[in-house]
Amino acid sequence: MALFGLFGGSKDDVPRNDQLDHWLEDTLKRELKVDEVVRDEDGDIPVRCGSAMVYVSVMGVGTGLPLIRVFAPLLEDFTVKPEVYEAVNSINRQIPFAKAIVDPEIGQILLAADLFVFDQMSSEQLMATIELVGENADHFDTMLQKRFGGATMFEDDDAGAFNV
Repeated sequence: MALFGLFGGSKDDVPRNDQLDHWLEDTLKRELKVDEVVRDEDGDIPVRCGSAMVYVSVMGVGTGLPLIRVFAPLLEDFTVKPEVYEAVNSINRQIPFAKAIVDPEIGQILLAADLFVFDQMSSEQLMATIELVGENADHFDTMLQKRFGGATMFEDDDAGAFNV
């Protein structure tokens, strides 16, 4: 379903933050088959995927181009060294539409993808992006931990399913 069609606006209208946020919550409830979504202290919606936690949030409203950011911490509490950047570059060559970044100030590697809301947004686009980030985070977090130490969000398990 087109996002602007949902809001009753034209393609030249930019949805307000609360409208996009409401659409996001309703879509996640429906697609994840849950009665409610819970937000963390930053307002992000966490979605568990194996050993990874994916966060979904609305950003960019007020700038003229709202977006939905989907991100997952891959690794923290590790020593930042050149090999870490090489590993992150390798991840970036393997994953389309998402990027891994090293934040040396907080000692964390993140995987993120942005969905820019132009004139349409579908639940399929949202869920495909969450799946892309979640499955890759679940895979690469463990590989990075084995190579560089540190901590993933959760221990590896065989669940592989999305949970809120």
